[in-house]
Order: sequence, then structure tokens, then C-alpha cells
Amino acid sequence: MREGVPSLTAMLVSFARGFSGAARGDCRDPYAAELLPAPIAGTLRVARAAARGRPWVEAAISRATLDTLAHVGLRTGEIDEAVDEAAARGVRQLVLVGAGLDARAFRLASLRGARVFEVDHPSTQALKRRKVAGLSPLAASVAYVDVDFGRQSLRDRLLEAGFDRAAPATFVWEGVTMYLPREATVATLEAIAGLSAPGSRLVLTYVEPRFSALPEAFLPVMHALFATVGEPLLGAIAPAELARLVAGVGLRLVRDTTSASWRDHALGETVAVRLYERVAVADRDA
Repeated sequence: MREGVPSLTAMLVSFARGFSGAARGDCRDPYAAELLPAPIAGTLRVARAAARGRPWVEAAISRATLDTLAHVGLRTGEIDEAVDEAAARGVRQLVLVGAGLDARAFRLASLRGARVFEVDHPSTQALKRRKVAGLSPLAASVAYVDVDFGRQSLRDRLLEAGFDRAAPATFVWEGVTMYLPREATVATLEAIAGLSAPGSRLVLTYVEPRFSALPEAFLPVMHALFATVGEPLLGAIAPAELARLVAGVGLRLVRDTTSASWRDHALGETVAVRLYERVAVADRDA
């Protein structure tokens, strides 16, 4: 990761959110082009313009990425729904762990009046702060919490930023666990659970050990590509193990949905399921 530049995957996710739904003119993230570096933002604007009103163009561009763009769009919708549910029951703090170029504080109406804490590496946060300088969030406040996870404590940095550990919060941990060794995943789960007052919620994504529908011969190539860009895939988790990890930190698993179920839940989507990724939702009971 270069100083002041977000990770490649953070940019890909933001691009996907900004493109998914382009044909309908209601993309998941209308702020994506504002947050991405200029060359990628320009590409996104061109792609959106080409796809507007032309579903076949959106489908063709998505197919060119093995449906990764559509996949991320569906994943985003699944997570948004879990955040909205928690907000509807009165949760007024949202923590985005590994926020990347997330724009939920700016686009989710359910966050009006909420406090949002965006946690990420200083390099990604540096660009993010510059990009949002002229934007007004829907949330009551947005705190950008720089954390070098190798040297700093998530708990300490959040408390320093004004997080209220006595009040319930929603924690979103999206697109991160697959890059972490198991001990780092467990440590982060423990930190989140330790900050979770009764009524809190954790929403996390993870990939299964057989993480792709591509032929098995392609998997070493995919691993090599991720490693080449400095983000090796380290942390596949089986669903049964994920359930044990969540229970082990005192949270109750509410649901654990698959990429196929996101597609089926989003009426009208015809995305091929190529990545075996899941969204787990767990609550801290009173």
C-alpha cells in the first residue's frame, strides 16, 4: 500500500458500488466517483453513461469482471439492509472497520442523526478525508479513525475518537477477513465484542475455503494475483467455524447468507454466482 493511496480492493469495491444499477440510473453508491482517484473516477463516469438505460451494456461490463461488479453491488445491498434494521431499532452509532471508500454516512437515510466512525489504515484515510471535504453527510457526524492495526488498538483508538461504549452500535466489517490470518480475525472479533453494548450488531463478510466457482486449476492464479497487489488471501472460513467464532465472543448469530441468496433476494438480478462469499449478522443481546 502506497502512502495516501487506498488499496486496490478498496477502489474496486467503490467502483462496483458506483456502477451496480447504472442501467436503471440508481447505482448503489452515487458518491463513488467523488471518492475514487481521478483516472478511475473518470472510467466509472464513462461506464455509467454507457450503461444508462442499456441493461445489456451493464451486464456485458459486469461479465467482463466475472460478475465481480454485480457481486459487490448485491453484497452492499445485503449489508445496507442489516444496518437499516439496527438503525430502525434505535442504534445510533455505526463503526465501519476497514472502511475503505465507503459512503454509507453520506447515502443511507437510516443514518440521519447517527454518529459514524470510519476505521482504516492512515494511507486510505488520507485520500478519503481529502475527497469528502466538500460533501455533506446524512449522518450527524463522521469521525475518521486512523488505525495501524499492527501497532495500535482498535478499542483505544475508537474510544479516543469519542465512541460511546455504553451505547449500542452497529459494526460493519466488510471485505476484510479474507486478507487476515486467523489470529488477527479472532483478535478483531474480540475487540468488537468488547465494545458492543447490549443491542449492538456486527455485520461481517467472509469467504469459504472453496471461494470461487472457477475451475480448481484457476485458484492458484487468483491467489497469485491477490498476492501480487499486496493483498494475499489468507483467511477463508467455513460457515460452521464462523458460527463458533461468533459464539465464542458472546454474540448471537442472526443469519448467515450466501452470495446466491443475495441474488435471489434482489428481484430482477441475473448474476452468476462465481464467488462463494457470505454475510453474517450477529447481535449482542440485552
